[in-house]
Amino acid sequence: MKKLRIAALPAALLALLLAIQISCNSSSSTTTDTTAGGHTSTTVHWSYSGEAGPDNWGNLDPQWTLCRDGASQSPIDITGGVSHISSDMEFHYKASAGTVINNGHTIMFTPTDGGYITVAGKQYNLLQFHFHAPSEHTVGGGSHPMEGHLVSKSADGEYAVVGVFYDSGSANSVVDQVFNKVSATENHEVAITTAVDASGLLPSANTYYRYSGSLTTPPCSEGLIWSVLDNPTTASDAQIQKLVDLYGANARPVQPLNGRGISHGM
Repeated sequence: MKKLRIAALPAALLALLLAIQISCNSSSSTTTDTTAGGHTSTTVHWSYSGEAGPDNWGNLDPQWTLCRDGASQSPIDITGGVSHISSDMEFHYKASAGTVINNGHTIMFTPTDGGYITVAGKQYNLLQFHFHAPSEHTVGGGSHPMEGHLVSKSADGEYAVVGVFYDSGSANSVVDQVFNKVSATENHEVAITTAVDASGLLPSANTYYRYSGSLTTPPCSEGLIWSVLDNPTTASDAQIQKLVDLYGANARPVQPLNGRGISHGM
């Protein structure tokens, strides 16, 4: 039987194959979980302080350059001239079972079917809600002890996020339902079989500040509709402290407004 002889590959072809292999390896280094509404599942470590903190997010991964270069980033300080509009947002949240997870950056609840909101008549289904301490958004430079983000997504892939401020006071029953079930172990998902109603996270009055912004965590994707409720509600000191005990301060600093308009829905 004749032995087959394979000629040596030309140097240029070898270089091309090597470049393809390197490209494939680098493209698989980061996996973004878009259904998490901004919290990423990734091999790249990021945090809220130090070398992997917010000032360097845009340098940690090629897919995160908006964190550094984006012109419509969140959160913001809500200040200056605010135009007034008629309210165009309706809440249709409903009680649902779901899962809670400590993802290493926040406590996040994902409902099985938590209802939806409408913005200008368009439906956005509730994906998840999570919390930051202190608040990420500020108003006239002032912050609140905690902020909740209720993240919703439309059928065509657009995101709308409702921000809720929490001051120290009476405990919030929905926060209790979620915080009492979360595991101290990162990325350990826990089922909540009792119905959780996101409506219980909202204050009694739902006027809001509206602007166009981004996810507040990597990859900092832009084009989100933000509605930050201007009336705070309350959470207990113990509830707020539980979040702080897990993560320290898990709030991204406010970002430049860069000429974006802010409206107030009445």
